[in-house]
Amino acid sequence: MGFNFNISFGNPQPISVEHTGKDWMYWMFSSRGIKNTMLTPQQKIKVILSNPACLKVFALNADLFSLGKINTDEQEDYLKTLRKSPNYKQNWTQFKWDYMFWNMMGTAYLWKTGGRLFNDQNTLQFLNPANLDWKPSTVQKMMDLILTKATYKDIMGEVVKYQFGNGKAKYIPLSEITPLHDLSSGMNDNFYVGISRIDALYKIIANSEEALDAKNINVRYSGKWMVSGKQDPNNVNELPLGDDEKIAIESSVNGNKQVHANKSMIDIKRFTDNMAALKLDEAYWSDYYAIGSMYGIPRDILEAYVTGGKGGSTYENQEKSLVRHIEYGMKPKGQELTDALESILDIEDTTMTWQHLACYNVFEAERQNVVTLKMNNAILAKANNLKLADYE
Repeated sequence: MGFNFNISFGNPQPISVEHTGKDWMYWMFSSRGIKNTMLTPQQKIKVILSNPACLKVFALNADLFSLGKINTDEQEDYLKTLRKSPNYKQNWTQFKWDYMFWNMMGTAYLWKTGGRLFNDQNTLQFLNPANLDWKPSTVQKMMDLILTKATYKDIMGEVVKYQFGNGKAKYIPLSEITPLHDLSSGMNDNFYVGISRIDALYKIIANSEEALDAKNINVRYSGKWMVSGKQDPNNVNELPLGDDEKIAIESSVNGNKQVHANKSMIDIKRFTDNMAALKLDEAYWSDYYAIGSMYGIPRDILEAYVTGGKGGSTYENQEKSLVRHIEYGMKPKGQELTDALESILDIEDTTMTWQHLACYNVFEAERQNVVTLKMNNAILAKANNLKLADYE
């Protein structure tokens, strides 16, 4: 691990640390680290999986998205009629969970093997972005404007190296990979790689990590005590506490006796006096809400996910917030996924819905109340020879 110390006043220089082995974590969460560097896919994954606040937000969205169903007008859970599972390692629920997780990280790479047919010989799965190794020559081609179909076909004929954990690798044609971006692909030279909100969240995640580390240190020190002998500052003849006296005091304080006799008074203090005053938990949860807000999750939902629905908001408001998040947060991502599947599998008229979830019952109950009220008004208006508008 290499360090480059540069001492200056008023404008601290970043500490340069090699990003190899475990060193990247020091660089990542150093308060004086490189603030504006875009993280690699490997670093993004480690940040997400090692930070509880960030992982909690990712799991919340992925759990909710995986509950959606992809239907057609005639068939519910239509994809299951094509194949029982998308691949041999996971079911359709896990497939949808993976999509939302990778999409939130920046880009979900959907790999379809073997042409448009979808049977036991072909599979659908999402690739781990950290395992993709792009050739510089391929990225160079992507930098140019694509104005003709021939240029596009030429790029689609390129391959990307996919590295497996066992040391093996596979070269996959770009034509078999469909990138599904969280934000935009137009800001990178490689249009297969989308921009990521994780880069913008770097400082918040770093603060959350610092708060957790600080709490861990204080918890460790909360069980330790500082014992010191009292010395009269006016008595120049009184000697400081000697090693033998230190050992005697430590032994007596750490023993089982109820009464201890000492030559002079001693002070006993905790290393950590008041952990609550540090407000480390408050700082951590503040970062959790900030990360959730970046992904458009209403605070009511974030609170309910922490408290089990016992937060400050009512149950009805939490359910309404959940439906709002589905309609404006989940559905656009579901639309992007179904558009991709329609193109890849040569199918059409698929939609992703969550209306089977209990949260939609709140709006259904309100709708039924409105219908009942209108029917009662119509009956009263007819009985009294009045217009319906008089009762509305």
